[in-house]
Amino acid sequence: MSIRINDLTVRFKNGVVAVNKASLEIPKGIYGLLGENGAGKSTMMKCLFGTYQKDEGTIVLDGKEVNFSGPKDALENGVAMVHQELNQCLERNVIDNLFLGRYPKNSLGVVDEGRMKKEASDLFRKLGITVNLTQPMKKMSVSKRQMCEIAKAISYNSKVIVLDEPTSSLTAPEVAK
Repeated sequence: MSIRINDLTVRFKNGVVAVNKASLEIPKGIYGLLGENGAGKSTMMKCLFGTYQKDEGTIVLDGKEVNFSGPKDALENGVAMVHQELNQCLERNVIDNLFLGRYPKNSLGVVDEGRMKKEASDLFRKLGITVNLTQPMKKMSVSKRQMCEIAKAISYNSKVIVLDEPTSSLTAPEVAK
């Protein structure tokens, strides 16, 4: 899926212009966006994901202009994001965090925990990530929690996955994986 951002401007309520008429074109593939701290990379990606709303400009995915109302809207349209700042339910386990907001239900309308466990197990095995799926997130290292967030983004089968500094909290073997 190609991404085109044209003349994007984002102003925060305090008057700070976080992004000023930025343009970017990304053809299908895997790319890195590099720049100095404060250059607006994360802000631009949060606009793509619907976390922030742009003040000006356009965002085009595969030739169609989009303006996601929020992350749920972005996820439903094939865009996932792993944020630099982890925002997990630390009291809940890996499986609950993986399915948060999209619990599968059986024919009776009851959460299908067996399906969740199987899908989570299959996903982590496929990705080569070893974690205790029933362990509360608070008992895991930050790097393991980050790997869980990456797995969650992949689990959406998104066409676009934005990773905001995904390796900042990972160990060298995890980065390689």
